[in-house]
Amino acid sequence: MKFVIGKFSGGALHAIDRRQLALLFKTLPKEWLTDVNKVVLSAKIITNKKKESNVLYDANSQTLTLFSRGEDKDQIVTNIVRTLALLNTEPELVEVDLSKSQLKNVDSQVAPYLKKFKRINRG
Repeated sequence: MKFVIGKFSGGALHAIDRRQLALLFKTLPKEWLTDVNKVVLSAKIITNKKKESNVLYDANSQTLTLFSRGEDKDQIVTNIVRTLALLNTEPELVEVDLSKSQLKNVDSQVAPYLKKFKRINRG
């Protein structure tokens, strides 16, 4: 898997770095990562958080783009794992706003992986 880190000068830092991403991906089932060839840590800072997601997946290029600058680390990690879980189980839901019941279902599926990552990362 290729990692690309967008260049920026000044401002907010990324909430998660390449080492932490690699560690996170090691805690996840391998099949969740089969459709991801590239991970981009974007230099862009999302200003309209209600309309834009901080994790985007492009099926054509099999690229996972992360807008983590200035974001909460736990939230970006949760959104990454949710996206990868959905990509593997219900890809049609990756690009839509999930209902509360759908979110609860996904969160129960990803909770053990988030717990494991937090335990081994501790930072």
